[in-house]
Amino acid sequence: LWYYYSPFFAWVMSLFTYLPQNPVTTLPIPLGQAVLKALWGGLNLLLIVRVLGIVADEISGAGKTRAQLWFWGLLMAMSYRWLFMNILYGQMTILVLWGVAEAYRSKPVAEWRRWGGLALGINIKILPLFFYGLQFWRAVLSKKAVEWRAMAWISVWLLVLLIVPYLFVEVGFHNELIKDWLDIINPAAKEHILEVGEGGFIDFGAIVTKYFTHLPIPKETSYEFEPEGSGLGD
Repeated sequence: LWYYYSPFFAWVMSLFTYLPQNPVTTLPIPLGQAVLKALWGGLNLLLIVRVLGIVADEISGAGKTRAQLWFWGLLMAMSYRWLFMNILYGQMTILVLWGVAEAYRSKPVAEWRRWGGLALGINIKILPLFFYGLQFWRAVLSKKAVEWRAMAWISVWLLVLLIVPYLFVEVGFHNELIKDWLDIINPAAKEHILEVGEGGFIDFGAIVTKYFTHLPIPKETSYEFEPEGSGLGD
């Protein structure tokens, strides 16, 4: 399993290694890891409350139809299991969701604060990078200063999160970490083209690979259902 998160996130995690490493449960879990797990679970709960508050603000505004209220209510009710699973396994999805929700809520808020959470999600998980591209196209198409300012704030936050570890980590070592990180998250890398290392877990992108190309997927059977003459298998 590869570590895809950022050097900044690794540095934050490393701080908990300074706590005593004696086991504190029936399993050999050290105190530092147990404290980290508890804090992360508590943070996720706070972020869920925050996201629910943002959603409540959005749906309580004037002009909301009964159908929209039903939609949001059912969506939140059906999200319970996924929220529970994310907390149980210490996933990053809730953090990403919070960052996006804060960035695109309609309520006016200071711009540095609005885009900080989104930049944090991009730095750690990469997934919200889509919204960075979205802001670029908004700025290009609208030609509005507010959209360019959003791009600028996201860029500043990303730079800050990249630089902060330099204050505590040896410069040459951190340079190596950044280089290795950029190599690992390179979208053209083979690991991101083929589904590797997690046989049985097929995402939407890998469905195309599995059913419509000749590319091998470890631990998966290839079916190659491409239309005749389509060239998809080439």
